[in-house]
Amino acid sequence: MNLDFDTDRWARVRDAYRRWWAGELGRPLINLTLRGRDPGRPEPRLPSHEFTSLYDLDALLEIEALKGVQWVPGAGQPGVTRWPEIYRKIRAAGKRIQFFTNQDERGIDSLDILADQLGGAEGIIMIGEVANEDEPRVRDLLKRYDVDG
Repeated sequence: MNLDFDTDRWARVRDAYRRWWAGELGRPLINLTLRGRDPGRPEPRLPSHEFTSLYDLDALLEIEALKGVQWVPGAGQPGVTRWPEIYRKIRAAGKRIQFFTNQDERGIDSLDILADQLGGAEGIIMIGEVANEDEPRVRDLLKRYDVDG
């Protein structure tokens, strides 16, 4: 996959992240890295919001300044697609959802599953790595979600 990150491309990427965080993008934000080669681009600086447990979730969702939640099920727990009630609660509070593809055995297919469970993929950011041989699947995923890849 040849990605040219010239000045215009970076401006579109920055704008997509800004619009996603503002709730204006209307599609998921997908951040995937193909393992096995370096496209030679710098890593973007992304905001990070974390919390420690489900016991804190209700209180955290009341924080107006908190724009998004990354909830990690934890070692030995079922993957992210097995907790739709948690993600429904996060979305119902008007927060964005972030997850990594390695947090579920379904990898990049987790986005489709979460989108089905939540009634759409808007407000979700998926971050992860896929093997080079999965590039056709990545292209299909990007096309399905109307992402300029």
